[in-house]
Amino acid sequence: IRSIGWGAFFNTEYYNNAGNWEDKAIYIGNYIIRVKDSITKPYVIKQGTLCIADYCFSDCVSVEKITLPETLESIGSFAFRNCKKLNNVVVPANVTYIGNNAFCHCRALKVISLPESVTELNEEVFASCDKLESIEGFELIQSNTDGFIVKIPDTDKHFNQLDDICFEWEKRTGMGLGFEILDEIWQKDVKLEMRQR
Repeated sequence: IRSIGWGAFFNTEYYNNAGNWEDKAIYIGNYIIRVKDSITKPYVIKQGTLCIADYCFSDCVSVEKITLPETLESIGSFAFRNCKKLNNVVVPANVTYIGNNAFCHCRALKVISLPESVTELNEEVFASCDKLESIEGFELIQSNTDGFIVKIPDTDKHFNQLDDICFEWEKRTGMGLGFEILDEIWQKDVKLEMRQR
């Protein structure tokens, strides 16, 4: 199972039985289905968990840290939506799938680490993450009304990831982005000088 949809088990006898909830969460086998939005302390998802269901941590507005287990393979759509205080996420090395809007509106999120195993990163995963400054492997050099300059490792994989992000942006906005590959950048006064390949 790659993902479990929103409310897949709501109002079932299993879901409504308080004895099936542990540490404010309900699991079905190796899948975490829902966490009560009243959690406040750093939260650790138990080892062995393979999938975080859609909307699982949605609206957990007070939690600042959630530790994902090394066994995790997929993160559902809107899984961490509106976790307003969540500020740092390390996605484990086995994760291949991250659903759309998984971290949207995580207003305090500054740093995210994405492993090379991720092969599907869906729409608006980080939408409205106003403070997101760093995605491991990508370094923002400059951003202004003329565009942005980003440094990436010299690999096809990283170039293709950036190309996919830009393509999605072009589809949504109807505008085009130009690419230039640069060997060097240096700053002279307040103006950046660049040398192309």
